[in-house]
Amino acid sequence: NITVNPVITVTADTVVCANQIPFSWNGINVTGAGPYPFTTQSAAGCDSTITLNVTVNPVITVTADTAVCVNQLPFTWNGINIAVAGAYPFTTQSAAGCDSTITLNVTVNPVVTATADTAFCASALPFTWNGINISTAGAYPFTTQSAAGCDSIATLILTVNTVATSEFTAAA
Repeated sequence: NITVNPVITVTADTVVCANQIPFSWNGINVTGAGPYPFTTQSAAGCDSTITLNVTVNPVITVTADTAVCVNQLPFTWNGINIAVAGAYPFTTQSAAGCDSTITLNVTVNPVVTATADTAFCASALPFTWNGINISTAGAYPFTTQSAAGCDSIATLILTVNTVATSEFTAAA
């Protein structure tokens, strides 16, 4: 009487993150996704094969661009203090438990400044410029928003021309 013990074949599935590669399994170097067969002996002394089917979840990398006004600095994003323009990477975990990196690319829009020099005759005073009552010479700043939505300062620099007078004596 001969008893034939069957060859045992087993599969095991595993999912790993890309940053966990490579690793060793039963002396086999696992370097990526795919099947990794391992042959050994069963308790009955027969060949048996265990195949590890490896699935690799990728590292997720995302970028987001934002533009802020200079007066909105500094601010905090995901615990990172942002004080100047630049790229700010933040590493977290994806839904699959793997590393994920989102990079916030920050552009800083400057305050726009402009000046206008003008001269008026004293008789033209007072007048109103952008809601500012102007009655004497000087610098008059007006704050508004630029096309980018940031503070913008226009300054009117006013010089007042004096009234010229002259005397005339007539002889008879």
